[in-house]
Amino acid sequence: MTLQFPLVAYFSILLTVGLLCTGYALLRRCRQSGDYLTFRFVGIIIGVSLWWLVMSTVKFTATSLELKILSYRLSMAAWIGLPISTCIFSFIGIYHRDASSTQLHRGVIAFLAGLLAFIMLIPQSALFTTPHLLSVGEFVTLEHGVSVTTAVITGIAWTITLFGIAIALSRVVHKKYVPPVVALAAVIPSLPGIIGVLKLFEIYPAGGAGFNLAPHLAGLATILFAAVTHRKGLTTIILDSRHAAIENATEGYVLADETEIIRDMNTEAKRLVDATVGDQLPSWLAESSAETAEGVNRTTPTGKEIDLQQHTVGSHRATNKVFLLRDRTEQLTRMRKLESRDRLIADLPVGVFRIQRGTSPRFVYMNQAFAELFNISDVDQIDKHAVSDVFGAQQPQLIGNQSNYSTPENPETTEQLFSPPGTDSFWGLVSTYPSSTQDPDMIEGVIVDITAEKQAEALLTEELDNISHDLELTEQLWELSVRLEGFDAFAQEALSLLTDIDTIECAEVVRSGRVCCGEPETIVANGTTHIPDTAVSNAIEHAYTEENKRTETLTIDDERYTLITTPIMTEHVADSALMILSASPPDDRVEHLVTDTAEALAYKRAVNYREKYTDEDKMTELRIANTDTDKPHPLSQLLTTADVDVDIESSPLTFTNVRAEGQITWYLLRADQAVCNAVTAAATAHDSIKATTPISINDDENQSRCQIGIETGDIHRSLNTEGVTVVTISANARGTEFLLHLPTDLKVADIIDIFRTRFPAMHLRSRQTIERESVDTQVFTELDEYQRQAMEAATRMGFFSRPQGATAGDVANTLDIGRTTFTRRLKNAQTTVFNKLLDSQTDTEPADD
Repeated sequence: MTLQFPLVAYFSILLTVGLLCTGYALLRRCRQSGDYLTFRFVGIIIGVSLWWLVMSTVKFTATSLELKILSYRLSMAAWIGLPISTCIFSFIGIYHRDASSTQLHRGVIAFLAGLLAFIMLIPQSALFTTPHLLSVGEFVTLEHGVSVTTAVITGIAWTITLFGIAIALSRVVHKKYVPPVVALAAVIPSLPGIIGVLKLFEIYPAGGAGFNLAPHLAGLATILFAAVTHRKGLTTIILDSRHAAIENATEGYVLADETEIIRDMNTEAKRLVDATVGDQLPSWLAESSAETAEGVNRTTPTGKEIDLQQHTVGSHRATNKVFLLRDRTEQLTRMRKLESRDRLIADLPVGVFRIQRGTSPRFVYMNQAFAELFNISDVDQIDKHAVSDVFGAQQPQLIGNQSNYSTPENPETTEQLFSPPGTDSFWGLVSTYPSSTQDPDMIEGVIVDITAEKQAEALLTEELDNISHDLELTEQLWELSVRLEGFDAFAQEALSLLTDIDTIECAEVVRSGRVCCGEPETIVANGTTHIPDTAVSNAIEHAYTEENKRTETLTIDDERYTLITTPIMTEHVADSALMILSASPPDDRVEHLVTDTAEALAYKRAVNYREKYTDEDKMTELRIANTDTDKPHPLSQLLTTADVDVDIESSPLTFTNVRAEGQITWYLLRADQAVCNAVTAAATAHDSIKATTPISINDDENQSRCQIGIETGDIHRSLNTEGVTVVTISANARGTEFLLHLPTDLKVADIIDIFRTRFPAMHLRSRQTIERESVDTQVFTELDEYQRQAMEAATRMGFFSRPQGATAGDVANTLDIGRTTFTRRLKNAQTTVFNKLLDSQTDTEPADD
């Protein structure tokens, strides 16, 4: 085998020599600078380029086909090796990390060795298609088609190349410094890549069949890269790992070259310098670089005060300047504020005086603060002011008795009321002591105006007296709550205590009225001034809805008053409301008393409600209502649109709960034929409300019945689980009221919360403990749920009435069951009831003698 040397071979040899020379020069600089790690990556780039160049030349000049194929295989390792080495060098040049770079260096070498082994071991058919020889002038070169493996390798090479370029472009876009060596290294693989594309598409003179110029162009670019690196020096251009540490440091960092162009800076420096990468170094910063001091203070054009330090890095050929900036603006501002506060303390109104005692004591010195306290206009003429004229009756107490003088070991002070001529009286805290002049007839003193403190003390004393009186009143309330039986009697006495206060004109306990009338009901009232009905309605609505205190200003007979409304929260439910009409504006004492009285009333109400009954025949009857027009109950919403001729505002329609079917609760309405027709017609206009066709139950009285279905099944199932019975529902366009029976041991708040899951404005209207009907207790206890439901529905629909209001089929349809099932349940229920009645009657008959 022989090698032939055409012109391109000599060009390859020239490039090889150039790469070897630049590599040798860089190795020498490596030993001089000590930056072995970065120079190793430069050496890898040069080595890969040299490898590619030699293998491509051998492939072209070799006369043996086996040697051409072998050299071609070996050259393919550089396709990926060169982009990887340049990409990692770019990463190291921008984000330098010593520990990770050591691992990367070893990893790159291992990867290149593995890549070379992979290319040598992969079958030729998988690497490229059948090669063929092609004559180029007097020489023969190797050509082949593009295989999948070749395409994958080429794609990986381009991807890595673009990634390296993207690293540099990202820095440029964010206006951060990119060293020229790094930018040049990132571009190296793109040049042979462009040649490869031109060759693939047969674009002459670079492409087409024949010799591939890609390795030669890569060699030229690498020589240029090595030359620039050798001239600039990596230590100057690429900073070490501290660069990454200061990128987001709180101190400003600026890197400028010898031409005073900013090459790099962190975020804090951009804020302080008001410049960016590529700008000229500001003049105030450039002038600072001429100073030899290690640290100087500068004020920026924007008014920021900074500490500045300058350092020079690089070699004798290329030097860069590093500026470290620390913002001291906030620190200096705090210091100035402290100095200003010190001056403020020095200027406090503390009077200082000096007195010459004798037969007629005279002032010999007084400061401006003292003169202002005693209304002395001319401080220079102090000898004209006798002590008796200034201190008045307090003179003997201040300077007459030496035992009152202070000493450093035992300071003494006294409080005196002064009445200077021509100004207001004031309280002064005075301390007198022997003069430091050692003159036995000379005394000095200090006086401080404590008028504000004395006034505050008087107000505090008055407030403590009021608190003491309020505590006595509160104690009387709790004593009354124990002594008096019944809520009304206690409420009357409690309101009397409130109205005995001069500023309170009227006190009332009010609760909400029923749906039929809607007017609030006054339980107890005391006072002379009447609260307007409109104000009472608005206040009671707020108390029930918001359940918190409400204060408003009213004008009654041209007098201004303040109405304070506080809900009486019994077991966490607004049972009623306490209303106080007070003089405007009310003081804090009145508001506290209103709160304490409301709590006492709530306690008394709870005691009455929560009495423990040993008799199981007791139950609690609740009336709860929803009058919220923004989120009304569906029945009120339905009646708002129903065209009903009768007056349902004063006489609401009464519904009874029939059954719960899934999410639908069916309510039975027995009313006039026209009313039923109007209600069912209105129901058809609502998507969430269902209705059945009205059925006549009494032709003579023109009575009908119908059923309304509403999506409140979850509420009624929860009520049924708690043992609550829904007796009736009264509704009109203004609101909906539920009449409930529940065991006495249930908490009313829990029952109302069940409704509030759907209707947040639901509130309590009334509550009382009632007797259970004896028949309900003794007769119906043994009925199961289905039997009770069948009997209740039959009774409410008029099945037992004469004439009959509903047939067995009607009731069965209402319960959504078969007629046979209904009759069986009803028969079983009747049998159980009758047997229970007969048994109870037998038990009550007297025994025969």
